[in-house]
Amino acid sequence: MNKANPHFLITNDDGIDALGINLLYEVLRKHGRVTMIAPDRERSAVSHAFSLHHPLRIIERGEAKYSLSGTPVDCVMFGLRGFLDPDDLPDFVISGINHGANLGDDVLYSGTVAGALEGALFKKPAVAVSLATEFSDPKELQKLHMETAAGFMDSFIPHFVENPCPGGTLLNVNVPNLAKDRIAGSRFTTLGKRIYRDRVIQREDPQGREYYWIGGDPPEHESEEGTDFDALSHRQVAITPLRWRMSHQEDLGRYSDWPSIEVQ
Repeated sequence: MNKANPHFLITNDDGIDALGINLLYEVLRKHGRVTMIAPDRERSAVSHAFSLHHPLRIIERGEAKYSLSGTPVDCVMFGLRGFLDPDDLPDFVISGINHGANLGDDVLYSGTVAGALEGALFKKPAVAVSLATEFSDPKELQKLHMETAAGFMDSFIPHFVENPCPGGTLLNVNVPNLAKDRIAGSRFTTLGKRIYRDRVIQREDPQGREYYWIGGDPPEHESEEGTDFDALSHRQVAITPLRWRMSHQEDLGRYSDWPSIEVQ
């Protein structure tokens, strides 16, 4: 790892033309070299999907900028496993800046978090960063303070490069959608709990054919001290360490008295 002139790979799930990733590109260029490989269109909520059943096309879109006809995870795979020079692979993977929060259970569905997670799987220090638009000043609900998230990353990156997270982990960063002077610092947190009210909605098109939407009321969250939601409610940036390993040794003890189950 070259800490003096680090090489950052950046991706997102909002697409290569999104404001967030292009602001992130400019911020990171102040701290090292940057390669952008991002989906050619929006890929929100695709989670950790790979494109295995159709070919992918990649197009150069500027200085070390490429659009890919795939998912965020495809983009990171391209950056680490075959498209870039194997003697000059990225040192860090940064995914974002996402337009919208990735808090609590959102991380299971998020293409933004999945892009960072793919980097962590390959033992690259990784960060997912999002602008938590639901935590907006009621008077400015329509305003995107993307510059606040970019400014936070400008301050955050030197610390992260000097003290990267260990292999297999990533940091999930959510920045309140507020003006810079209203941010009350940052805090390391745990994941909170989302409350989803999605449902399958049946409708009919003009030809009388049924179609369906998955949707519903905006999600809410449980109030619990120490979580990412709690930090944002206090106008703080939430930084949540995540691990890709989902199994836990302590869970095995719950099944210690089960017999060996035979196949019938």
